[in-house]
Amino acid sequence: MPAEYLNKGWKNIVMNAPMVQLAGSLGLGFLSTLIYFGAFVAPSGTAIAFTGTASRMFTAMADNEQMPKFFAFVDPKVGLSRRSLIMNSLLAVIFILCFKNWSNLAIVLSLFHVLSYMPIPLALIIFRKYVTAEKYKFKFKGGAIISLILFVIFNFLVMFGSGPVLVQLIIILLVFQIIFVLSGSRSIKLMVQGIGESIPVFIYFILLCIITKLSPENTGVIKGVWFYVVGIVFSLVMFNFLIFFQKKDGSLADVSIEKYMGMEGH
Repeated sequence: MPAEYLNKGWKNIVMNAPMVQLAGSLGLGFLSTLIYFGAFVAPSGTAIAFTGTASRMFTAMADNEQMPKFFAFVDPKVGLSRRSLIMNSLLAVIFILCFKNWSNLAIVLSLFHVLSYMPIPLALIIFRKYVTAEKYKFKFKGGAIISLILFVIFNFLVMFGSGPVLVQLIIILLVFQIIFVLSGSRSIKLMVQGIGESIPVFIYFILLCIITKLSPENTGVIKGVWFYVVGIVFSLVMFNFLIFFQKKDGSLADVSIEKYMGMEGH
């Protein structure tokens, strides 16, 4: 770090691309070129890999009747569904248009990952309810307590995030949830049932957005130790609420678990 950069202190250093700017200040132009090249190639390679993976997942969802059968057609020449590939590419473009700022997009992807982990602790409890011990050889000791702790941690990871970005993300998720229910419903009765079974998820997401907006990282209405108290109580209540709702009516759980057990070993 050149000494003149520190004349006004570390906190006043402003750099848009620190590694590139420092390399340039040291006369290491070739290093700046490598950094720019890596910044282009690495995300591009990741994007291509994820596009292929997501397309196969989308095709599998269509095979399991979780998405329209239209996307289940696999081209015999290339061994994948071009329809799923095109659909995932369109979804990617929509996300880029919705979150034009790279920082916001990074926050969205991070929150998406955390939200995708949240059902795992709940699933462990649900699976133990519907899958008998004879069907599996290993039981994780203390799984219920660990699941509860994980659920609390995941909630705090979200609540420390950006409130406005989370609201946009939750809206997208709710829209996708409705589309998911509508696409998998073969009758009005099943559609109404599916939306009804999604209400606890809607309630959870809405309350999560409210607490996040009130967190110290956003409006700061709830400060200090009280934020942690509210977050822990909220997580405990929602953990039991979501499990209770699923146990109250296990119709969807029966179907999904039967498919899961049927895919064992594949």
